[in-house]
Amino acid sequence: MKTVTMLALLLAAGSLSACEDDEPQPRPASGETLLMAKTWALTGATEQYGAHAPVEDAYADLDSCKKDDLDSYRPNGVFSSDQGPLACSGLGQPHVGTCRLAANQELTIVLHGNEQRSKVLELTATKLVLQEPQLKNDELVTHTYTFTGR
Repeated sequence: MKTVTMLALLLAAGSLSACEDDEPQPRPASGETLLMAKTWALTGATEQYGAHAPVEDAYADLDSCKKDDLDSYRPNGVFSSDQGPLACSGLGQPHVGTCRLAANQELTIVLHGNEQRSKVLELTATKLVLQEPQLKNDELVTHTYTFTGR
């Protein structure tokens, strides 16, 4: 009789602890939520001419006034790029346009009437990596940009 009672108690205790696993798990943040949560600073850039060519560091060649720009993605598809203290154009005013992150992880930015499409390779709470393939003189050139969230 004691064995049956002990077994019943063990089963009851096991079923109570199993209920703890039924708690809902937090859903991971969506791409849009991650994108809008930070202001993004360019911290790396590469170029690759052709599919089998070496990847070259393009960040080192950028003007200092481009390296302090801060990009923001806001609700309702608003994109803003602040030139930072070392403004290249001398105006120092933010450039404002539109943006959209599609389900296929394609980010489209329209700024001053020019549309730019990028593939989101990585998006975390602190890192954004975009890739833009382009044809230049019938050669595929792949630009990859790394941003750090602030």
